[in-house]
Amino acid sequence: MRNNHRRKLRRRRQREAVEIAARTPTQQGGVADPPLHITDAGPRTLPFEITEYQPPVPDNLNVDATVADSPTLIVEQTSTPAKLEISEETSALGDNLELAAENAASLGDTQQALRLYRILLRRDSEDLNTLYRLAVLLDESGDSQEALEMLDRCVTREPSNVAVRVNRGAVLASVARYAEAESDLREALDLDPSNSDGHFHLGLVEVRRGRWTDAIQPLRRAIELDASNATAHFYLGEALNHIDDIYGALQAYQRATELHPQNPAAFYGLGIVLDRLGRPEEATQMYRRSREMAAR
Repeated sequence: MRNNHRRKLRRRRQREAVEIAARTPTQQGGVADPPLHITDAGPRTLPFEITEYQPPVPDNLNVDATVADSPTLIVEQTSTPAKLEISEETSALGDNLELAAENAASLGDTQQALRLYRILLRRDSEDLNTLYRLAVLLDESGDSQEALEMLDRCVTREPSNVAVRVNRGAVLASVARYAEAESDLREALDLDPSNSDGHFHLGLVEVRRGRWTDAIQPLRRAIELDASNATAHFYLGEALNHIDDIYGALQAYQRATELHPQNPAAFYGLGIVLDRLGRPEEATQMYRRSREMAAR
């Protein structure tokens, strides 16, 4: 379940990063850019066809060798980063370096993408798009601490950016910093009340705290805004089951299994609810399906 949501969130973050890159700076006088509207249209289409990992670089350049030998890989977290000289070969990548990094990330080559984005960050340590994409990759690779450092810099750069606030809240929640996560998510929802991811992650914060009643409203709002979010339906079922709204939980779990038929946790939850409703034969079938899926 968690992996499925992380893949979905990764696709959304990729789209958000593209929108961030296209935005203009905030107007003089402190007027913020309009908040981002996150949709669920699937992975963004790259401007070139991918058949295998072939970053668009000059023919005489070995990307792997260049990156491995480059002195620009270590990102020093200082207020005034030391200026590094980028090798002539790496400089030859020019604008193609960002496309190569994006290509690597899209194909799941996280380490290569991280290397390339670190080089880009050395070129412009305050570029919001690079900071954001690097944070996403770091979080996916399990480095929540450095991901938060990148997201902190994003917030400093643009405090009214809804996507950045939501994703920092999500990462903070993943390391059990719930009060800070809630603060970021509420700030994001003040800026954009229709942000479905913001409501979802706020509900998830309450689930992790064991505050089942408090989780219901944001999860329901997330579903109203994005009815295809199978994970939101699942956690709504969990919350409703814990407060003994059995029929509500049954409906939520059923919808979760319809949207994600390969989710063993949702079928297990459905089995529990059916047991509680006195339908043991149906419950047994759900438990069996859950075990079979988990064993794959």
